[in-house]
Amino acid sequence: MRLAILGLLLLAGCQSQPCRPLQPSLDPAPLMADVEALSAPSMAGRRPGTPGHQLAQQYIIAGFLRQGFWVKRQAIAEGGHNIIAWRGQPKLWVLAHYDHLGPGYPGADDNASGVAVLLALARALPARDIALIATDSEERGLFGAKALLAAPPLTLPKLVINLDMVGRGPVLFGAGTKDNPMLAPLVAAVAAKAPLCFKPGHDQRQQQQGSSLYTDWRQASDHAPFRQAHIPYLYLGNDTHSDWHNRTDTADRLNPVFLAGAAQTTLMLINLLDDNTLASWQGD
Repeated sequence: MRLAILGLLLLAGCQSQPCRPLQPSLDPAPLMADVEALSAPSMAGRRPGTPGHQLAQQYIIAGFLRQGFWVKRQAIAEGGHNIIAWRGQPKLWVLAHYDHLGPGYPGADDNASGVAVLLALARALPARDIALIATDSEERGLFGAKALLAAPPLTLPKLVINLDMVGRGPVLFGAGTKDNPMLAPLVAAVAAKAPLCFKPGHDQRQQQQGSSLYTDWRQASDHAPFRQAHIPYLYLGNDTHSDWHNRTDTADRLNPVFLAGAAQTTLMLINLLDDNTLASWQGD
């Protein structure tokens, strides 16, 4: 408990600190190549059940197989499939949905950016026990995430990290510390050294000034079913923007350096989460 309180105090401090310049050491080029491929016209918006959606599946599966992961598909409703890549007996699952709205909607930030980070993690974690899961049918109602809980393809995790819209910036938010205070020290430690502006937030109902919209992300993406199942989660994403769910969400509007910083920040989080730490959360 004292560690969690310390973490919350550190979080309050990092929220008030100015953001440092983008300084990732990861090469943005491979990440952008994945975004451009997944948001290309041939993918036709990655709507489940379409040929473009099948092309996206093949692309993602090939990326995982190249890095030596075990890979399987999990069928879900309306022609969708989750893609599960794993090593060992993972206590940590990292999710990113790969579906989108269909022809004319490239979905570069939403969520080719998150899938690009998944593929970067596959390249960067050669020996870690981990599950990297490209979820499907998020846009239609979080059906892929719900299927993971209804029929778990692996032993359920101790923690879920969900990546959804991580390619634009200027801030990468980590939502989940309010529901899961034991994550507060982790987020604070990474925020102090992250190669971008990484802040906790978006996990309480708080009306935006001059708007009827709310900033609460706890139910906003594929982490929500895990939250309802009382499985700890951390949701990483930048704010919504005018290109969200529009035809203008194209790869050229992403910030490649921010995307690389988001991937590196996710790696930093994972590298601080050893299996003993995750196992200690039993019963939280």
